[in-house]
Amino acid sequence: MSNVLLVGAGQIGSRHLQGLSKSKLVTQIDVVDPSQESLVIAQERWEQVKRNDKDISVRYLGDLSEVNAEYDTVLIATCSKYRLGVLVELATKVSFKNLILEKFLFPKLSDYLEAEKLIQEKGIRAWVNCPNRMMPIYKRIKNLNKSGGRLFYSVQGGSFGMACNAIHYLDLISYLTGDDSLELSGALLEKGEAASKRENYVEYYGSLVGSSKNGSQIILSSMKQDDLSVVHSITGEAFQANLDEIHGFIRFNDGSGWKEEQIGLSYQSELTGIAVDEICMKGSCDLPLFAESSQLHQKILTVFLKHSFGEDFNEETVCAIT
Repeated sequence: MSNVLLVGAGQIGSRHLQGLSKSKLVTQIDVVDPSQESLVIAQERWEQVKRNDKDISVRYLGDLSEVNAEYDTVLIATCSKYRLGVLVELATKVSFKNLILEKFLFPKLSDYLEAEKLIQEKGIRAWVNCPNRMMPIYKRIKNLNKSGGRLFYSVQGGSFGMACNAIHYLDLISYLTGDDSLELSGALLEKGEAASKRENYVEYYGSLVGSSKNGSQIILSSMKQDDLSVVHSITGEAFQANLDEIHGFIRFNDGSGWKEEQIGLSYQSELTGIAVDEICMKGSCDLPLFAESSQLHQKILTVFLKHSFGEDFNEETVCAIT
């Protein structure tokens, strides 16, 4: 049996809570958020999915001072600017073996070194929530590219949230190729910053491009037209796939001609319990390890910092993305 601490009960945090209802092992969940409104929404969402055949106890708490002394797994789903502070406080007060951090990890480059040092000192096993690796369709594409050949990957669409979601696509190409050597350029991003849908955070439009040592290339293009679909194109040496995640279909050619299929992409509310159970049973899961994801986060954060501040930034400069 397993007990879980979930810190952050906002939009994504409440979906993680729903996802924990799918767990076969979790028996106790403590949810912490200083916002009473967020706790109410989280409780409402839990009631929508809770299973009558499994007894999971859930507590809704307003402060970290109310949590237990020990948990099996901690999940931190706060906004990025609070995440390191929460991690530091928990690591000094609470004993836990496993940690899942929501992306975008941290808004300052210095945060990554501090978090890495803390995780190593405490012997914590840590992962980052980039869940495309859990999706059957991407596992299928990885199997087609099991030799680790180069891929050409593009994501194009309207307002898909470059600042917060680019990490998902960069993580995906690293996963599909087994190559985490991506070098990135923001030269094609539109000038300046735009306001994010999240208050006090920023967004970027235009194109982000990257390449890796094995010859793979990626281009992410986000335009300001909200009504445009987000379309993925992945081309390998022996296959091509065009995905429309919003409408749930894929056009696929593995050398035997084009076929169109419906795809089922899981929501966060269906995934968190699976990852937590895998960690408890096997000590691992499909999510990227913190050490791997941290390097990729720092690369993209550096691109955004240069775009926003030119060369006038340092490791303490805050890039307001989450």
